[in-house]
Amino acid sequence: MRRCLRLVAVLTLGCLPAIPVWSMTALPDWTERIHIGGNGAVRISDGQSRAQLERNNSFSVYQLGLTFDVDLGPGMSFWYDFGLTREGQTRTPSLQQVYVQGESLFGMDWLNARLGRTFMPFGEEYLRWNAAESPVASISTAFPWALDEGVVVFGDILPEGKLAYAASLQNGNKEFNFDDNPNKTVALKLSATPLPWLYASASYLNLGKQGNNTTAGRSEWWLSGFQIQPLGTTKEPSGASASKIVTGQALEGNLKLRCDLGRAWLSYGYFHHNDGGGDAFDRDIRYFTGELLGYFPRTEQKAYAFGRYSVIGTFSPTLGYRFAGTELAYTPNNFNNSPYDEYKYDQRDLSRYSLGLGWRLSENTVAKLEHTWENSHVIEAAKTAANLYLQGQRNFFIAELAFQF
Repeated sequence: MRRCLRLVAVLTLGCLPAIPVWSMTALPDWTERIHIGGNGAVRISDGQSRAQLERNNSFSVYQLGLTFDVDLGPGMSFWYDFGLTREGQTRTPSLQQVYVQGESLFGMDWLNARLGRTFMPFGEEYLRWNAAESPVASISTAFPWALDEGVVVFGDILPEGKLAYAASLQNGNKEFNFDDNPNKTVALKLSATPLPWLYASASYLNLGKQGNNTTAGRSEWWLSGFQIQPLGTTKEPSGASASKIVTGQALEGNLKLRCDLGRAWLSYGYFHHNDGGGDAFDRDIRYFTGELLGYFPRTEQKAYAFGRYSVIGTFSPTLGYRFAGTELAYTPNNFNNSPYDEYKYDQRDLSRYSLGLGWRLSENTVAKLEHTWENSHVIEAAKTAANLYLQGQRNFFIAELAFQF
């Protein structure tokens, strides 16, 4: 019987078509040009009622995304960043960055470019987009960022990042591939590392005119959870703006210091909201972040403690704006709502103190514990009984495990 089975096996295998050698020894060449990665964060969070994102006393998948980096040829690649979950919610559309990148264009090492949908080169905090790249679980109260279609050029003016630049020209308006006017958003960022322990950067942004006489404009640039648009409901005597047009300019400076014991980061920003309705609807907004991180001895810089303070506001008793302190706070798209929606455009400021611990379990995995206290105030005209009842310090707690691969 065994001999019969052996004979059947030999005859069967002998009739099979020849198997390509690569399937048994090596993968085809095209597989070596595709690099797949990803990032994510899972967390346990708890917070007081009305405390930002952490008010649900729950377990959650806070962040999840996949990336595809494809080599197209010498000095050219394609990047596709697919965000499945952000801020604990599934995003639709979940498209993130999609661009073609060229390096050392025309033989010039300082000239590189990205064409497609990519982050706007303004400030520093957007570089911590992946939770595994940030030692802190929460974000600052300002968190300025934008993701849009256009072109970004960048490179080192002086070698090894001693002086670098990035500049962008992007649509700058509210939706994917949506271009309702010829005005574009322009950003420019210069950064320098003159010494191994010192880094500094300066950024400039011009939103360009968004909107027209018939269609209300809204920028692609986000500040404290909101896209910039004409001034909305406020108890200030001028009331809401009747204009559909808005523009604005922003500046931000960053200073980072580091040593074997830890690192410090200081950031200051300014934004001028220029409303088409006139000076009465314009606003000047300022924001500041200070972060200090120290490593525990004998942990090879794996264990650390951190503290951060951030604040954003008009700091005016009469002129308010709106702040959420989140990545996104946009109800129509089912994003996380701002717990300060009742304040409308009457917030004077929003501040946040954070203290925590972290442990980098590996190069690509970090565990964090954080407790945050938060407070917001309204302008004098908005100090109604209802708003005063809503005021007061809120706090929330986060335990997070973040990873990337």
